[in-house]
Order: sequence, then structure tokens, then C-alpha cells
Amino acid sequence: MATTTDNNNLKVSFIDKDTRDTEETTLTTTVIKNATLETVDDSNKKTEDPTVDFKAIRAYAPSFFLQSIPFMFNRMNPYLLNMISLVFVAFYGSATLTAGFGLGNAIFMFFWQTFTQVNGETQGIGCSKAFGASDWKNMRLGFFRGLIWNYVVTLISAVLYLYIDRILLAAGFEAEMTKQAHNMVVSLIPALFIQTINEMIRNYLMSQKVSKPFVWINLVSFAFFPVGGYYIIYYSNWGISGFGLFKFIVETLNFIGLCIVMKKYGHSESLKREPIREILNKEDMKQYMKDFGKILAGWYASYFGLEVNTILCGLMADTVIMACWVSYMNVFAIVWTIGAGLAISTRTACGIFIGENNMLLARKYAFMGYTLSSVYAVIGGALIIGLNKQMAEMFTEVPEVMPELRWQLVLMGICTIFAGTGATGATMFRTIGKSGLYSYLMIANQVVISTTISALGLFVFNLRAAGVGYAFIVSWLSTYVFTMIYMRKFDWATAGQK
Repeated sequence: MATTTDNNNLKVSFIDKDTRDTEETTLTTTVIKNATLETVDDSNKKTEDPTVDFKAIRAYAPSFFLQSIPFMFNRMNPYLLNMISLVFVAFYGSATLTAGFGLGNAIFMFFWQTFTQVNGETQGIGCSKAFGASDWKNMRLGFFRGLIWNYVVTLISAVLYLYIDRILLAAGFEAEMTKQAHNMVVSLIPALFIQTINEMIRNYLMSQKVSKPFVWINLVSFAFFPVGGYYIIYYSNWGISGFGLFKFIVETLNFIGLCIVMKKYGHSESLKREPIREILNKEDMKQYMKDFGKILAGWYASYFGLEVNTILCGLMADTVIMACWVSYMNVFAIVWTIGAGLAISTRTACGIFIGENNMLLARKYAFMGYTLSSVYAVIGGALIIGLNKQMAEMFTEVPEVMPELRWQLVLMGICTIFAGTGATGATMFRTIGKSGLYSYLMIANQVVISTTISALGLFVFNLRAAGVGYAFIVSWLSTYVFTMIYMRKFDWATAGQK
């Protein structure tokens, strides 16, 4: 009996163990570290001091940032693909093409990518808690439920994309810009059916603290970006329509790499199957969808500031304003994506400790993650402000766009100081079971405050695209302040309660 127990102990994460003698702990940590390619040795977290101070944050910082890099790459992959594609679209020297790409990207984000990322967040939080509690069955069921729901979303999105041009024209959007946007979203439909499973596998592995293999997968994709973007989008003269083929090839490369990683580095329990009747169990599926809905409300409210401003800028029927906004939106996406990598590290550590019912360490790692995310936000904001000219030249070769775009990027840099921690703040609310409260916060800040200021700036004060930049600074500053105050007062003994 003891032998069986010892063998089982070697198959589970170090994070699921009680205190053991030095020899056994060392052996177990080595086995699990090789299995999951951990970036740091966390074998003593169960007995560590839960105090959050400068010394603890400084000691945690190197491993936190190194561990987050693969997660940043995962989130950055689709955004960087869009950003690189926009650069090659800009080679055509047409503000209308740039605006059409931006509108298509907004449609893609609003009606597919957002649902997929919310699903990944729902799956990731649940799976990390189950992983911490060694509840392998619920970990697997969460993965399969998320995967099935993702394919439903993809089918609905594909039908919507086929007819989106009619909706946009009826809403008053400029005809040529709408045509280009429609071409873009229709061309990427085949790629979505591959990206759907890619996103789920990534989140499933991240919840098990697998990280390093993602670097190699993404480096292969990134190496293809400039070659594929140049020849498929620009050299072939396919323009925006070539984006779909470009994305399909990239997602296929990602899928091959993820399948290899899943088989080689995923926890042995994660590879088992579950009966479809248990996956689609009415009560459990209902609870999954409730969790998904709460997170979706906050996520959509958060993205509302991006997507509704695309509509507002589009209604101005000014391609310079739209080109500035599209560039701003892409930089914001990269800023958020890097922050999301940090957020995943925070979510995983915090979620696993909640699964272990160790709330003091859950609190500690949440606060350390948020503090280190703030460091990134300040440095990132300063770089964007200082490099506004160089970044503007990446996005456009149209002279009339340049002056407005440079100031727009300065405003983006200021916004980054507060929005750079946005992803971490959001995932903290969701991990502790307060996704509903975060939804209300986003509705207040990103829907009411941000949209009101944007509309006034565009239509009343004639601030052009800069009006949206001012709105974002105000809304994300208020979000930052609320998050800081709430998390300091939160009773962590109740973390994770529905």
C-alpha cells in the first residue's frame, strides 16, 4: 500500500504535497519539474512566509517575469499576427485599406476572439483550482466543456461574418471600407476552426504550469510572420484577403506544436477522456455557462471601450481618424497582451493555492503579481511615449496621418501606466469569485465613462482620434484606483466562493 502511495505521489505536482522529509521532497520536485518544465523551484511554497514586502517581491520578480514570457507569447501570437499584417497592409499606402483592416479586426475581436478568450479564462481558472486540489476528473471535464462551447461559438461567428457587410452598410459605414472588412473576416473563417482548439489547449496546459515549450512554438510562428506577411499580403497583391491564408498557416503550425507539447509535457491525468454525457451534464454545464457569462459581461464591458470607439470613429467617415484609431487599438492590444501573460502567472499561482485552501499564499501571490505588473506598466508606458515617432512610422506611410498618430501614441503611453495592470486586476477579481463585481466596474468605467468622453471628444469638441485617447486615460485610471482599494480591503478567507 505504501509503495502505491509513493508512486502516485511522483505523478502529481509538487503543489499537491504535504511536508515530507528532505530526500522525498527533493526527488518529487525533480520529477515534477522535468514533467512540467517549471521555471522556478516552488517546492517549499506550502511553508513559506505569507507576508508581502519588498524583499519577497524582489525575490519573486525574476521567476515571475521569466515564467510569464511564454504566456505573453501565447497571448501575443494572434495580436502580433494582426499587427504585422497591418504593417504590410500599410505598404499599399491607402488609408481606406488600413481603416478596412481595422474594422475587420474589430469585428473579429468583438464576435469571436473575445468569446474565445473568456472561455479560456473560465477554463483556466477552473482547471488551475482543480489542479491544485488534484481533482483530475473535474480538470478534464472543464477542458472538454470549454472546447465544445468554443466550437459552437466558432460556427455562429462564421455565419455572422458571411453577412456582416449588410449589417455595416445598413448602419451607415463607408462602402469601400466595409467591403475590405468583409473580405478580411470571411477569409479567416477556416483558420478559426483550428485556433479554437489551439486556445483551449494553451489554457489547459498553462493551468498545469507548463510554460517553457510555448516559447519554441511561438518562435517558429514569429519567424514565419515577416516572410508570410510580405509574400501573402503584399507581394501577391491579395491585400486584406490574404490575411486569412496567412492566419491559417500560422494556426496550423501552432496546432502541430501544441499537440506535441500536450502529449509530452501535459500531466498524465490530463490526457484521459471523459464520457460525453458527463461533459454535457446539465447541472455542471449550467454552472460552467454561469461562470462564463459572469466573466463575459466584464470582458465585454472592458472591450466595449475598444469596439464601440471603432464604431464611433467609423461614423466620422474620416479615414485619417480611423487609421489613427486602428494603430492605437493595435498598440493597446499588445500592451494588454503582455499584461495578460503576467496575469496568467498570477491567476495560476493564486488559483492553485485557492484549490489547496491556502488563502494566505493565494493573497500573497496575487499582490506580488499585481505589484510587478505595475512595474511593467510604468516602464512600458515610458517606452511608448519616448518612441512615439518610431512607432507611428511602423503603422503608416501616409503623411497626413503622421502628426495625429504621434500624439495618439503619446496618449497611449500615458494610458499604459494604468491599463498595463488591467489584465492582472481582472483575473484577480475572477479568481477570487468576484467576476460579477468586476463586470459592474467595467460597465461604469468602460461603457459609461469612456464612451461618454469619447463621444463628446469626437462629435462635440472636435478632438478627433485624440478624444478617444483622453477617454481611455480617465477610464483606466479609475479602474486602477478601484482595484487597488478593493483588493487591500478584501477578506481573502472568502476567496473563490460563488
